[in-house]
Amino acid sequence: MTDYPKDYETWYQQEIQTSTQNNTYLLLPWHSYIACDWTRGKVIPNAMGDYWKPLNVIVSDNIEVGSLYTNSREGRSKDIETFLTNKDFSLLKKRKITDIIFINQCADYLTYQDLLKKSSQK
Repeated sequence: MTDYPKDYETWYQQEIQTSTQNNTYLLLPWHSYIACDWTRGKVIPNAMGDYWKPLNVIVSDNIEVGSLYTNSREGRSKDIETFLTNKDFSLLKKRKITDIIFINQCADYLTYQDLLKKSSQK
């Protein structure tokens, strides 16, 4: 069992009161298993989609085992992978993703900095 940071719960409580059922959130970094400062570097399953239910939070379903990055057949996941590679925000609109949740101090979070700058300009 992992104790999530208190600010995650604070954000959730605020968001659950203000979000609409139409909101869909993309969680970054895009990993199904993740190590964070608050896990003391231990790699854990990325269960934040379940943690923040009933909000609709999309988390990665890529397997990342050895040289296999993903075996997902989910069209949504493929669009997100393409979005991350090409920074094509139209793919998020296509999938009706309204918000991006960015978790600092987890995995390769620094590689997302350019993407976040572009998203703030949208």
